[in-house]
Amino acid sequence: MQRSTERRIVAASSLLLSFSFLISCPSSFASDGGALAPVFGILKGPAKLVGGVLEGAGGVVEGPAKVVGGVLDVGGGVAEAVLGGNKSGKTNKVPKTAKSKFQDDDADGVETASMMKSGAGQVSTAQLAPAIAAQDAPAQVSPRKHRSVGRDFPILQGEVSTYQPHTVVSQSINTLVDAALAKDGRTVPLNKAVDKYSKLHSKIIASVGNQINFAVPNRGFEPSIEAGNVVTNEATKVKSLAAAELARQKQVDETHVKVVASIMQMAMGMGMADRVKGQQKVNDEYIRLRELVGEEQANSTMNSMLQWSTHPQIKEQESAFNKDVWDVNEQRDKKLTIMTTALNSDPVVADVLSRIHKYNHKSKFARVSSRVVQTTLATIALGPDFVGAGGKIALSVFVGATGGPEQDKIMKELYLGERLDSRSNVLNSEIQLAMENYQIGKLTRNAVLMAAAEAVVQQMAGPEVVPDIFGRTPETSLNALPINNSFAK
Repeated sequence: MQRSTERRIVAASSLLLSFSFLISCPSSFASDGGALAPVFGILKGPAKLVGGVLEGAGGVVEGPAKVVGGVLDVGGGVAEAVLGGNKSGKTNKVPKTAKSKFQDDDADGVETASMMKSGAGQVSTAQLAPAIAAQDAPAQVSPRKHRSVGRDFPILQGEVSTYQPHTVVSQSINTLVDAALAKDGRTVPLNKAVDKYSKLHSKIIASVGNQINFAVPNRGFEPSIEAGNVVTNEATKVKSLAAAELARQKQVDETHVKVVASIMQMAMGMGMADRVKGQQKVNDEYIRLRELVGEEQANSTMNSMLQWSTHPQIKEQESAFNKDVWDVNEQRDKKLTIMTTALNSDPVVADVLSRIHKYNHKSKFARVSSRVVQTTLATIALGPDFVGAGGKIALSVFVGATGGPEQDKIMKELYLGERLDSRSNVLNSEIQLAMENYQIGKLTRNAVLMAAAEAVVQQMAGPEVVPDIFGRTPETSLNALPINNSFAK
C-alpha cells in the first residue's frame, strides 16, 4: 500500500508539472486554429494506438498507457474547440479533464538487510547469489528491526512466524545495542531525519523536484557528486529518505559489532585459566563497555555473564578440546554455511533485496513497452507549439507513473547497495570473530569463550547450523537454553 501511494504521489506531481507546460505555451491557443486541427488529427491516431496497445497488454504500464492516450486525446479536443471558436469568432471554454487513476504492480516492502565483500577471510557476493535470490518475498518484522543482526527475534512472513529463543549471550547483545544507541548522540537526529523524509509532504516535495529536474535539468553535477560521496563515504549529507536510512543503518551496524566484540572479550577473560589475567581483561572491558552503554547496563550485563560462565553445562564445551583444529578449507566452508544461512534469515537483507528487485525484476514486455512508449512520446515532444507541449505532458505522466526518472531510481539503488554492503561487513566481522575465537578457545582450553562464539553463530544463523559447524546438537548445546533459566538475569 505504501508503494502504491508513493506511485500515485509521483503521478499527481507529474500532472501538476505537466499542466505548467500548457500555461507556458499561450501561443498554442492563438488565432491560428486552422493549423492545429490537422496536426492533432494526425497526433490523435498514434496516441490512441499507443494507449490501446498498452491498455490491451495490461500489466505494469496499463495505467500509464491510458493516461498517454487520454492526455493526447484531450489535446485533440482542445484543438478542435479552439478551431471552432476561431471560425465563429468566439472563444470556447476548454473542457475539464477527468482525474486519471493509476495501477500499481509493486508489493509492499518491509524494513531489513546484509552484504558481502570478497577478499581474504570473507565470502563474496557471487558465492551467495543463489541464497540472496531467495529473499525476493517481503517480510514484516518486529519493532526491533533496526537493532539486531540475525534471527533472535520474531520474523513474520505472511501469516507464518518463526522464533529463535534468546540465549544469555544474544539477550545481552540486544540489550547492550539498545542501550548504546540510546546513549549515542547521533540516534535522535537520525531517527528524526528518517521520520521527516517518510512523511507524505516530504515525499510529495521530493517527487515534484524529481519531475522538475526530469523536464528541465537543474541539478548540474550534483547527482554525480552525491553518488561519488556515497561510494567513498566522503561528505555525505542526509537530505533524502534513502540517505537517512543508510546513515541510521550504518550507525546500528557499527554499534552491533562493537557490542559483540565486547561480549567476546568478557567471555575470554572469564574463561582463562590464569584468573588474575582473566580478571584484568574483564575489568578493562567493563570500563570500555561502561563508556559505550552506561554504568547501570554495564553492571547488569557483567553480572549476567558471570553467572552464565559458571553454569555446569559450560563444561560440555570441553569435549571439543581434544578435537582437531579446523584447517583452512574447513573453516572457509563453515563460514560460507553460516553466512548463507544468516543472509537468508536477516530481515534487513530481505527488505533491501525486495526493494532492489522492484527495479531489476521487470518482465520482458515491461522493458520493451517502456522503451517504445518513451521513445514515441519523446519524439512527439520535439514537435512545435502545442504538439510538443502535449508530448512533454504525456512523457512526464508516464515517467511519474512508472516510478519516476531513471536517474533517481539509480540513485536509490546506489543507497540500497550501500546498505547491503554495510550489512555484509557486520556479518563478516562477527562471523570472523566467532570462528577465530572458537579456535582460540579450543587451543587455550577456554570453554567460556567457545560457548560465547557458538552463541553468536546461533544468533545469526539459528540452531540448525550448530551440528554442522560445531558437532553439537541444539538439545545438548548450552546456548539452546532460553534466557529465563535460573543462571541468567
